[in-house]
Amino acid sequence: MALKLNHFDTKTKQDTLIQEKLENTLAEYLFPGVEFSIGTAYPEATVPEDLEEHNGMSLQFSAGKRMFFANDPNIRQQLYPNPSDGAAYPLPFTPCRTFQELRNVRVLVVDDTTGENGGVIANNDAKELVGDCKGLIDKDFAVSNNIESRPFQFRLGIRPQQESPVMRIAKGTLAPARLDKFGESFFRMGTSANFRMGTSAKTSTLRTKTGYDIVLATSCFKGRKGEDAIQPGEYMLTVGLGVKAVAQYREHSLGTQILVNYPKAVKQEILPIIKQQAEKLASDQKDPRRLALRYIETYERRKALLAKHDEASLDTLEEIENKFSIFDTLDSGGEIEETQSSEDNGTQQKDLLIYSLLKADLSGYCQLIEHPKII
Repeated sequence: MALKLNHFDTKTKQDTLIQEKLENTLAEYLFPGVEFSIGTAYPEATVPEDLEEHNGMSLQFSAGKRMFFANDPNIRQQLYPNPSDGAAYPLPFTPCRTFQELRNVRVLVVDDTTGENGGVIANNDAKELVGDCKGLIDKDFAVSNNIESRPFQFRLGIRPQQESPVMRIAKGTLAPARLDKFGESFFRMGTSANFRMGTSAKTSTLRTKTGYDIVLATSCFKGRKGEDAIQPGEYMLTVGLGVKAVAQYREHSLGTQILVNYPKAVKQEILPIIKQQAEKLASDQKDPRRLALRYIETYERRKALLAKHDEASLDTLEEIENKFSIFDTLDSGGEIEETQSSEDNGTQQKDLLIYSLLKADLSGYCQLIEHPKII
């Protein structure tokens, strides 16, 4: 998917002979067949007359000095009834890494301020699932659609359809989570909007598959406000989903935004994980076999992590050792360090022995599950 936009100067009405290519955009998905061009505006010199129709194209959206013109004068109205939103949210022209249309997507929309979600789950629980322009995507659903299983910035477009009679657009961040068994024990296909409006349940079609594919916050949706805004609840939709950027681990400076939002992030993202792990540990403690298996899995994860770290730092360590090998012949008198190293090696050997015995025992007679390392 790619849009080709010719540039022109809004002041002189001359083409600049520059053609820009925008790949994987919502504009191409929401407005198929529409042609676009970009006019350059000048904050201190451009007047309203400069932005009038040019070569059969009229101004529809803007982003800073970039004025987006289209040969269809009604597309902005279809997406943003309020004209100012065409300048506030030029989302249709954001390039994405990948873009695809997804059909029969089970979507739960949650008000990230109140937690209202159409009565699927308790508001307090629903509120913890979302944040400001933040939602969730089911891990299996993401993988099945060739989306990396890690948080990513997204752009989402909804064409007019049965459960969304108007065009909508959304942006934000989606994080992978297990949503396949989330919410109600069944999902109403194609008529969840009717349930919200109070029509008879006899008109619905029941799906045997439970859970949701995507959970979105109401703040993700841009442009339509008030009575025209999307209502919290469950939907079955066909959507266009673009992956703008994938999360990366790197160093960040502690700016004001991070410090202000850190307590909220801990509460909404880290504490639920700790709570889930604590509940699992409490459950495992009731069965010595599960507790022993937990010890084995923890040991294996720790060893795998250490091995990965050692491989990454091996070259650096060899370089340091080569540079400072001259000091190896000097007596540091470090009896304490040698004793500490000996104790560490002894502990590691004991851990390895217990791990080996328990792993063999669990696959046999389970005679060592009450070992002090377990209980």
